Amino acid sequence: GALVTDADGLRHVDATGAPQETVRCDDPAGSIATNVGVVVGCADGAVLAVTDADGTTLERIPYPDGTTDRAVSFAAREGRPTVAGLTEGNAFWLLDTRERTWTRLDAGEPLARVAAVDDADQHVVALTQAGELLVIDGETGKTLARTEPLVAASLADPALAAGVTLQIDPNRTYLNGPAENVMFEIDHADDARIARTFETTDAPAFIAETGR
Repeated sequence: GALVTDADGLRHVDATGAPQETVRCDDPAGSIATNVGVVVGCADGAVLAVTDADGTTLERIPYPDGTTDRAVSFAAREGRPTVAGLTEGNAFWLLDTRERTWTRLDAGEPLARVAAVDDADQHVVALTQAGELLVIDGETGKTLARTEPLVAASLADPALAAGVTLQIDPNRTYLNGPAENVMFEIDHADDARIARTFETTDAPAFIAETGR
């Protein structure tokens, strides 16, 4: 089946395209799959689609009362329950899809990307709009480590910025710089140490990790 957004909200349709369930989801933005279910962001929270032997159910996870900013995109290490939600301000959200809870943290500066590592130390990896990579404590919001600007030129170019990606596994974060013709391998658990640098002949406009 599939999840479809339209003027009526968020719909689950089966493999034949027949509608199964619809829930309200104003101004949908951002989606991600976790090991619990599929998240779709809405103006007032998120909808979590959970599939089991009995079928698929749609659960609403509202933001806490008084929320004024929302997540517009989500990113996380693959196969983990907690995801990070980027806002249009200095804050970001952590959504625990297992507990159905939101946590808001303030990075203190605008971010271009943010992703939840969801490891034992609750690390969050973020990319500032200046191209610096941050490692943040997901419990306190404290910045634990910061690199020098790595992909400033890529983020400054609107044609390239959309392709800048944080790819995360349990031990490393990979960051591509299309304008810099380089990809960085960063140890997010070791003070954001740059473990390896891969220089490329062509612009690394898109990256994906394989072999894990």
